[in-house]
Amino acid sequence: MAETKVSSEINTVETWTRDGGPYLIEGEVVIGPKGFVTIEAGTVINFKEDAQITVKGAFYSKGVPANPVRMLPHNGSSFYRGIRIEGKYRNIIEFTIFIRGGVIVEGGNLIFKNNYILNATRIQAYHFANVLMTDNYMYNNTYGIYSEGQKIQLKINRNTFDRNRFAVYFQDMTDPQIDISLNNFSKNQVNITNYTVNELSLIHI
Repeated sequence: MAETKVSSEINTVETWTRDGGPYLIEGEVVIGPKGFVTIEAGTVINFKEDAQITVKGAFYSKGVPANPVRMLPHNGSSFYRGIRIEGKYRNIIEFTIFIRGGVIVEGGNLIFKNNYILNATRIQAYHFANVLMTDNYMYNNTYGIYSEGQKIQLKINRNTFDRNRFAVYFQDMTDPQIDISLNNFSKNQVNITNYTVNELSLIHI
């Protein structure tokens, strides 16, 4: 099946469909402040090595249990950067499978539910990020979630962290709001690492 190459900048409302895919991301694709991309259930997104979608507008990846969205390396093995969220709008990623890629949130808002991240590097949350992360499965990653910076809001609830090097990792966080509860940790090298000035007693586990 022929791939649909995605333009490098999107400033309109677009819907990516299963029948229109697979979509190919080469280099960096920017969803501008006026852009809004919705990915429908069953759609396949292929990323070239180190490719990335940067979201300054809004981004919805909305699979369903029997028909998830799939984000995959173009050649089947290389790592890609994945989704980088910077915009002020709410973004939603649910029932989406990432293989060898991840998600970065910096100053953005993300609802991340019922997803799989496999054989990748991490979910990353940086300065002023607001992330709700619930009911996800994180398997064989360098980090399950890595967070660093100022005034980050994290809710990490009911996730499974399985065989990651570091499941949850906090580094140099200032004034964070963190809620960690009801997660399942299985065979990780380290479950929770806290290199911040905030004691773990302030975090609900």
